[in-house]
Amino acid sequence: MRIVLLLVVILLFLIIFSNKTIPTYLKTIFSILLVMIFAFGYLYEMNMENSEAVRIKRLEYFQQGKELLCRGKIIVNNKTFSYLSGTMTFSPLFGNIKDKGLIISINNCRIKK
Repeated sequence: MRIVLLLVVILLFLIIFSNKTIPTYLKTIFSILLVMIFAFGYLYEMNMENSEAVRIKRLEYFQQGKELLCRGKIIVNNKTFSYLSGTMTFSPLFGNIKDKGLIISINNCRIKK
């Protein structure tokens, strides 16, 4: 995705600077805006990658039978909860009456140490 974004920015730079009818100050403003858009897009992409890596690590721990601590006090493991991949949430298994009705997002969990 970053490569596509970079290619689009380069293409826009070429279009802007090849046009002789656009004044220099407008070219400068467009260039600054393009660089800012590229920088924000890059930072957003990096943030998404980092948060996805954290979610994957939590899911791996869950699938290995280790415990996650969710919402500060709820212990989630693969013996009492199931993972719903479409919504990235944990739902109690049929036999887990204590936690019946809970739906816990993987974002609200951390690895229990």
